[in-house]
Amino acid sequence: MLQAFAEKCRRWIRALVLPVAVLALMFAAPTGAFAAGIDIQFIEAAESGDTAEVERLLAGGADVDHRIADGATALIMASQNGHSAAIEVLLAKGAALDVQRKDGATALFMASQKGHGTIIDALLAKGANTELQIKDGRTAQDFAKNATIENMLRAAAKP
Repeated sequence: MLQAFAEKCRRWIRALVLPVAVLALMFAAPTGAFAAGIDIQFIEAAESGDTAEVERLLAGGADVDHRIADGATALIMASQNGHSAAIEVLLAKGAALDVQRKDGATALFMASQKGHGTIIDALLAKGANTELQIKDGRTAQDFAKNATIENMLRAAAKP
């Protein structure tokens, strides 16, 4: 009698383990997708200069250094588009300065290329590396749109 009861228990356990495991996997998967969604929204907010949304998403767990397919981060996207308020928030939250996209471009490269002097100042004040090169060997100074920006970068370059 006890053996029959033990066998019934084993069958019940086997019958429940697989469905429970499948359910656990089904409900665990959205967590990763949710996190990725927050990070993408975060980069889009930085790219558009929506500082309030950047702060909200960071408070909600967004990764300040999340990288999109080309390797760009929120700091790179905000630098490219001239959003100095977003840059200040990102730098205050510890965004990595010298992350390079797959082509080698950094936030400093993008700000230099677009002529965003205020952003260049902020990045240099935090210690952005002026000597990093893109794949063809050019530096941020080579991207400078005007003499003022070129002089800023030259002055910040290591002697």
